[in-house]
Amino acid sequence: MAYNDLDNNEMASLFSPIVNNPDVKKQFLSIKEVAGFYEQVDDAYHAILAVKPPDETTDALLQQIMLAQRPLDYRHDRLVRVSALTLEAQRERALAEETPNEERAAACDAAFDALFPDGTAIINASYLAESGNTERVKKLLRGPDGAGLKELLATIPVDKNESAPKKSKTLLDVVEEWIKVGGALGELEAKKAARLAELASKLPPPARQIQAARSQWIAIASILANALAVSKAPLALKNAVGHPLANAAAKAGKRAAGKAAAPVDAAAGEPSAVAEGGAKAAEAGGKGTGG
Repeated sequence: MAYNDLDNNEMASLFSPIVNNPDVKKQFLSIKEVAGFYEQVDDAYHAILAVKPPDETTDALLQQIMLAQRPLDYRHDRLVRVSALTLEAQRERALAEETPNEERAAACDAAFDALFPDGTAIINASYLAESGNTERVKKLLRGPDGAGLKELLATIPVDKNESAPKKSKTLLDVVEEWIKVGGALGELEAKKAARLAELASKLPPPARQIQAARSQWIAIASILANALAVSKAPLALKNAVGHPLANAAAKAGKRAAGKAAAPVDAAAGEPSAVAEGGAKAAEAGGKGTGG
């Protein structure tokens, strides 16, 4: 099998489930012909991690940052929706009066356009764009033209507390909360960019260490393949462990054959610059869905 054509990322991802996923580890250990090699698999996995260029999927600090961003993004998107829907509801309520209050309806329309010039599309944007937008809203409210907008938002109740009126909230409170959450997202995004830049500046491990880790991984992967070939375990169980290795090796072999003329880092078996991964991560902006 063309294990040598796998790059370091692929090697790490293939052994990761065996080491980190309890269900996969249980399957692996239930096959007696390979169970005794678990320690070597674990060693090979961590050896390849040590020489693998760190990125969003492997760097612990980046993982912590992104984990902290998710609940903030969730809150951001809900605060956008409640603000937009409340303004729309207030507009309709004004027009539903026995004598339609067209002036208040127009004020609600103007407020909506000021806060949401593109509707609620911002919830599908990157974290950086979301934080930049809340900074825009903050400047709008704090600016010379924001007094009227704040006055309107303060007249729209959201959470009314009859027993403790001071704890009641208006739409202005919700918008201020939205601004605060967006600012927190922006701070984390700045930390993320700084960490990516730090990773990009790090020198790669020595070629000898890289090659040793790859050889260690290839050796144990080959042993597993041979052991699975003669194993008496149920076919479905053997395939669950062995197919990912075989399929990845086959795809890597085809890829290598098709790119034989393309220059690669011979020691690492992959593009050597951490910056490539960092640039792609930065472009992604950290947000895949709009919540």
